[in-house]
Amino acid sequence: MKFVVICLVVVALCCTTAEGDNDDVTILPYEVSAEDLIANFIIPKRPLIVKDACKNWPLYKMLHNSKKLEAIKDVKLNTSMVHHSNYAPLESTFGDFVKVDLHGTSFIYDVLNGDPAISKSLKMPWMISSCSDLQEEFKTHGDIVLTGSKTKRKSSAALDCTNANTITAILSGRSTVRKMGKKHLYELVRGDMLFTPKGVCLNVMNVGTFVSASFSWTLESDELPVMAKKCARPSLRSVVDETWVWQDGNKKYISEIPDVKLNSGYMMPPIGLGTARLFSKTYETVKTALKLGYRMLDTAQIYTGEDKINNFKVSSEEEIGRAIADSDVPRSELFIVTKLAPESMEKENAIAKVEESLKKLRTDYIDLLLIHDFYMSTACGPDDTDLPECKNNPFLAWKTMEEMQAKGLVRSIGVSNIYIEDLQYLVKMAKTPISAVQNWFDPLHQEREIRALCAKNNIRFMGYSALGFTWIDKEQGLGRDVNPVLTNQNIVAIGNNHDLPTTLVVLRWAMEMNVTVMPCTTNVDHLEQNLNSRLFPLDSMSFPLMDKLDNLLGDPFQDEELPEEEPQKEEKPETEMPEKEMPSKDEL
Repeated sequence: MKFVVICLVVVALCCTTAEGDNDDVTILPYEVSAEDLIANFIIPKRPLIVKDACKNWPLYKMLHNSKKLEAIKDVKLNTSMVHHSNYAPLESTFGDFVKVDLHGTSFIYDVLNGDPAISKSLKMPWMISSCSDLQEEFKTHGDIVLTGSKTKRKSSAALDCTNANTITAILSGRSTVRKMGKKHLYELVRGDMLFTPKGVCLNVMNVGTFVSASFSWTLESDELPVMAKKCARPSLRSVVDETWVWQDGNKKYISEIPDVKLNSGYMMPPIGLGTARLFSKTYETVKTALKLGYRMLDTAQIYTGEDKINNFKVSSEEEIGRAIADSDVPRSELFIVTKLAPESMEKENAIAKVEESLKKLRTDYIDLLLIHDFYMSTACGPDDTDLPECKNNPFLAWKTMEEMQAKGLVRSIGVSNIYIEDLQYLVKMAKTPISAVQNWFDPLHQEREIRALCAKNNIRFMGYSALGFTWIDKEQGLGRDVNPVLTNQNIVAIGNNHDLPTTLVVLRWAMEMNVTVMPCTTNVDHLEQNLNSRLFPLDSMSFPLMDKLDNLLGDPFQDEELPEEEPQKEEKPETEMPEKEMPSKDEL
């Protein structure tokens, strides 16, 4: 099998063409799912090129970063002469092959039986990992190898035909490829990924230091239709604006979670990037997120520099503005959320702070401005202008925000961290409709009463800490050692049933419940996973399971305020309040 795979790897580098060309080869800017791979490329034997598909792989980054390469530089390789196969093999290391002048050599490295440092630095392609059945098939009938060549002139492989399906990731260098019988050459550059169907005949030419990783496996033809049905999952960024959900055993098509229209008339994405805890990694993370397709960024005026926190000495708004300026994403495609600092709600100060935010964000307008902390308004009413403790009165700040919206400084306005009583009053007094409310929300803390009021008044509810971070946040006073959301058995079981990570289950469920989410992470893989949660539907049986989790651990903040005699009241059933009914999904 090893010899067969070796031949495959060389040939697999050969297959690419362009979308719409008569060679019947497709080029896509996203990686397809296992179902799409089987149905649209394996069965019709159509080659596929995916652009920039492996740039986030650890091994790719090692090859282009001398410091990171240290982790695998001592892995031993056997190299041979490219143009003189009768020459004796040469012993070398991976680091020497990449860095040292070994022109005219090539190598083939068996990953599965090789050094663990190599296998840990690779990533399973989404085309395989998006389906557990296909993963099992790969474990039984698949192999992974690295190949490399280092030449000063073009090196061509003999024309051959593959005898297995192969996904080849170009980790370094470039290659030109041609399909047998065709004249057109296509170029693969580092970061691209190539799928070659079983039986396709190709030719490849590469030059310079070329390294690739190939995943090869076989599938019997009579298994393919069944496998495709079992692997039903949307592609990562499908050009088809449709996805599906299983209901009552039937496959029904629904639209991808869409953008939502706010009371202000502007559209807002259902998921964005939270930046509260990015600190010194804000710039790079935001820049990466924009490239992955994020179009909503959530920040605040108080996300500022503190030397004691990761040496972050500049503001989040400033770093976001710099990242946007250095990206190629037009401002018109972005939705920027920021929040008015609690100590800056006096009128003149509020206007000055918003103008400062505009400068830091390098924009002429803010898409959504929120009053950051309405909780502090407990002792303040809309007319309490003479009370010293109400100098920064959020009710009065709301009137200032209405003026700023009228002037075009902000497009939509809303509030954050607000109690139900204050929101009820604000709904009545607001001359401009409230566009959004942002409160803590996760499966164990579902904010049903606030969400019901928002639904009644067409206010978009935004949930921060949807993945349960608040439960383990020491600063919030909860400080649990384990995240009770991501370790909840019901949520984990739903993820297993859907072949999805627990985080995707939570985010998709939240969006299905008409909640906008802003997960925060610096991990590139998690960034991509989180964004793609809007593509992966849950079956109808998942929602009752998630509904039952609300208040499972109680309301920690409310519990802290309970009077000492409250435990005695629990012994009197007749005094207990009836359980509140959860509004239906349609009502929310």
